[in-house]
Amino acid sequence: MTAQFRNIRISISVWFAAVIMLLCIFAPEGSALTGLLCSLAHETGHLIFIKVFGAKVKSLSLGVYGMRIECSGNLKVSHSKEAVISFAGPAVNILLSLLALTVHNTRLFYINVLLAVFNLLPAGKTDGWNILYNVLIQFIDEKKTETSIY
Repeated sequence: MTAQFRNIRISISVWFAAVIMLLCIFAPEGSALTGLLCSLAHETGHLIFIKVFGAKVKSLSLGVYGMRIECSGNLKVSHSKEAVISFAGPAVNILLSLLALTVHNTRLFYINVLLAVFNLLPAGKTDGWNILYNVLIQFIDEKKTETSIY
């Protein structure tokens, strides 16, 4: 499914919709919706810093493995800014988990902690991997960085 919103193409895969439906059916009451909202807050953190650093979003794709953001134009951000953009999503989840502690909402707390920890793992193409890559590349040759973090 694809839609257009303010010159941004938004696409949602069938698999993403299927997973959300299954979670709504089988997850404890309210967990799927809470998880979805926390995930959207996470992605909003990335989007805010993409905008702060002057990039324009061309498309958003929601899939089973998360959201992919494609920026338009040839705007290149520095590696340190790329690391900040990658950290912004988990930072939102960390802040939301602290907020959840203050209002004694354990479901909100655990979902945000899990999202933050999972996304900060330096594996695959997670935020943690992007952070590690963009920090290391500032100190090590790019070819050595690619081989040293796999």
